[in-house]
Amino acid sequence: MRVIMLVLLASSLGCGDDVTPDTDGSLIADAGRDSTAPFADSGADTGTDAGTDAGTDAGTDAGTDAALPSCGESVEGLDVCVDEGDVCEVRFTDGRGCTAACASVGRSCRASFEDNDDACAPMAGMPALNCEDTGHRSDYCVCGGGAPTDGGVPDAGPGGAIDPFRAFPEAEGFGALALTECDRSNPEVLFVDNLNPSGTGSLRAAVEGSGDRLRFVVFRVGGTIELSSELSIRRSCLYVAGQTARGEGIQLRHTEGMDPSRVRNLISGHATSGVHDVVLRYLRFRSNRGEPGSGDNISFRAGRRIIFDHLSGAYGNDECFSTTTSSSGEPMFDVTMQRCLLSAPLSDHQVGSIVGRSSTDGTEASGFSVHHNFYAHMTHRNPMLQSSGDAEVISNLIYSWRSRVSRIHGETRALVSNNWMVPGPRNPVPDETDFYKYNGSGTPRVRFEGNRAEGYGDVGWDEYHNDRSDSFGLRAAHELERPRVPDVPVTVTPAARVRDEVLADVGANATLACDGTWVRFVDEVDAWTRDSLRDGTGPDRAEDSDSPDDYVGYPAIEGAPPCADEDDDGMPDEWERRAGLNPRVRDAFEDADGDGYLNLEEYLNGSLPR
Repeated sequence: MRVIMLVLLASSLGCGDDVTPDTDGSLIADAGRDSTAPFADSGADTGTDAGTDAGTDAGTDAGTDAALPSCGESVEGLDVCVDEGDVCEVRFTDGRGCTAACASVGRSCRASFEDNDDACAPMAGMPALNCEDTGHRSDYCVCGGGAPTDGGVPDAGPGGAIDPFRAFPEAEGFGALALTECDRSNPEVLFVDNLNPSGTGSLRAAVEGSGDRLRFVVFRVGGTIELSSELSIRRSCLYVAGQTARGEGIQLRHTEGMDPSRVRNLISGHATSGVHDVVLRYLRFRSNRGEPGSGDNISFRAGRRIIFDHLSGAYGNDECFSTTTSSSGEPMFDVTMQRCLLSAPLSDHQVGSIVGRSSTDGTEASGFSVHHNFYAHMTHRNPMLQSSGDAEVISNLIYSWRSRVSRIHGETRALVSNNWMVPGPRNPVPDETDFYKYNGSGTPRVRFEGNRAEGYGDVGWDEYHNDRSDSFGLRAAHELERPRVPDVPVTVTPAARVRDEVLADVGANATLACDGTWVRFVDEVDAWTRDSLRDGTGPDRAEDSDSPDDYVGYPAIEGAPPCADEDDDGMPDEWERRAGLNPRVRDAFEDADGDGYLNLEEYLNGSLPR
């Protein structure tokens, strides 16, 4: 097996200060109902186990200030060489990948590169490597930051914040800084106490309204919420923590038997009142049969600093998840969609996502990161970049599309990097015109790197196709040499490992137990999607997927009793005792270790104040 080289750059990356989390799912404990069955044949066992074992050991033994091993030492089968404490080369031949190898020496993977045409640090924004001294020019990972702790969740340690501070430790990309500009001196916590569609204690009551007081929404129930009208988010500084739902989590769907003509979006975000800083995590959105094009599962129309993390979406009648400008002219910028599972579309318009402008009216749209998501059975738009300014589509898993993977419109500046595409029943033998296309006004500027399609090969400039004239794009006119890198760069997973690493941690696949540990659970819809990829199955015509019953319907999501919380501050008593806090004192909005995260956020992160 080929030797891959890792470089730990303590000086340029700020080792011990700049922390990036594991990307292979090791933060999730293998527990809960049917926790392993959906994953048994996913092909992700090796990467997940390696990442879990190495990350946990490194976090326990090394700590955030651990010294790197000396030159020539062997660490868990790795050959390590340190040059004056600044550069560490780690050579490994067992295929464990960047995440596990970096964790073995007490660091986190920042980026991973393979087969980059003999280039040295080819990605814009990455530290320059001293190739003459190290002797390598390709096939390497870049590691930095402190060791993962508590099963993979990074922690800054006493008095030190993650740099740059972000909505939660695993947040990456243009939307990662959500909540960071909100006033943290007067936050509030609201509880979802029931599964009612509206009224006191409902999710609707917790998220609707206006204002920008920092609000954390914590669930004391689990199960399915049926909606007859969309949830409309018009407030800012909002964190909806689906990971706190009891039992198997939360599923949102339209009311059973709802008239298809009334089906609209399940949840919408609107910036007419200046919406900004919204975090949605670990929620399932399952629409119902409506008119073609009648509604998305999630549609955010304008806003800034938005992040969608570990969401599952299915049964949409238009896009599954979309983030665009509004038709009335409000802009959209700085958005991340990460580790979401988008599958099982309905009606005649079975598409994934639109990212960017909703029209060609000149409204500003820029700063979109779409990474480590699983798009399955969407005919196209996986995702579509529509005059989206600066955008990056990195390390996504895409299965069974039809006419094209994606279209790139207008004045888009995009990095399309290390995406792994698997043909399926909709288009079992794609040709060179079935991948990335462009049309519309303006000239997109694109950088293609490391994209591959299973059974086809590399996908890049030779497949970049004009959707209107059946001609191929002129590289000189469209090539983007230096894409803008967000303040929190996305950890790049090489395309060859995307399938395993994305399957290891995608969708609304976990909840937090009362002691703050992660409990993994994958429901029938997401399990069906995984199995369809494994088996090469799924619909090949729109008429074969016209209702939820053409897939697996709506799974029964089981709840559980709420956690004891004597002081009613949103942090379970069991976790507070584990964290060394007093369950009788309302201290959710204090910062016990001075790392910038409030005590309540430590619980939501699955970490402990140090």
